[in-house]
Amino acid sequence: MIKLSKKKLFILLIILFLSFIIILSISENEQSKKRNEKQELSELFKSKNTFLKYEDFQLNKINFRNNLSRLFTNWYKIFDIFYLNLNRYKYISYEEDIQTDESGKIKFPQPKIRFFKGNIDGIINNFGEIIIEHCNEYKIDWRLILAIIHQESYFDSMAVSRAGAYGLMQLMPRTGFGLQAQLNLDDYKSAKNNIIAGIYYFATLVNSFESVGEDKYKFALAAYNAGFGRVVDAMTLAAYDEKNYKNWDEVKEYLPLLSSRYDTLTKGMFQAMGRQRSPILNNWKEPYLYVEYVYYYYERYKEIFESNLKEKKQKTKKKKKT
Repeated sequence: MIKLSKKKLFILLIILFLSFIIILSISENEQSKKRNEKQELSELFKSKNTFLKYEDFQLNKINFRNNLSRLFTNWYKIFDIFYLNLNRYKYISYEEDIQTDESGKIKFPQPKIRFFKGNIDGIINNFGEIIIEHCNEYKIDWRLILAIIHQESYFDSMAVSRAGAYGLMQLMPRTGFGLQAQLNLDDYKSAKNNIIAGIYYFATLVNSFESVGEDKYKFALAAYNAGFGRVVDAMTLAAYDEKNYKNWDEVKEYLPLLSSRYDTLTKGMFQAMGRQRSPILNNWKEPYLYVEYVYYYYERYKEIFESNLKEKKQKTKKKKKT
């Protein structure tokens, strides 16, 4: 009887020891996974490209006289300008506005988009070759650039946003002057140079998100709108929550957490991931819907224009003769 008890005790100790080893191994794998995620996000955030840093989104003063003059000199574009302002700013809120349902889940706004062709023919006639040339260089679908121009400026080469962004591609002054110097351009505000600089800037963002796969274009669009650092912030929160931080549909759910309302909650998360967060994003709806709008226009232009990128031909295996 005593021998049997010792045998049972021995078996029990072995089981406990093996269980401890398994738990330790699982824990180590989880920690290793989190370390890898931290490292990946750190490498992503430490991009050497100076233009990927957070932009100053403080509202700049816009010369009222110049805008009034532009309105009179471009009187024939009044409908386009009116549509641009109506469509572009109807979803932007610089005030914090987060709504939740009965269960406490955040409600995300649904885009309400109508497609107007606008002056797309004029843009293609004047700058189509330039757009395709530079898109070929960076291997970007030129129809996606058309969609960006549509959403950013509605094809108005002198469009100025409330934040001071200028031109067809709506480049912020600091980014514009930086790109102007790097690309050796005369003036980033001219329509041609604005397109060249904008395509290059978007291409650098796409390249920075290369590791996420096909969703790199959506991540790049969000960064083009809200800033590179803020998109990495949303990815960091998704990774902390053990979500797929390489999937845009999962990451975009964390954009509201970048607002000041959740600052106290997220502070610990950023510390745990070893990251210093970027500035607050109270108008989180803007990048959320920006990606939706651009992709909507992109799908429309795919129906109208052919791609500039050559599709990879699938190799067919030759059948052996019997």
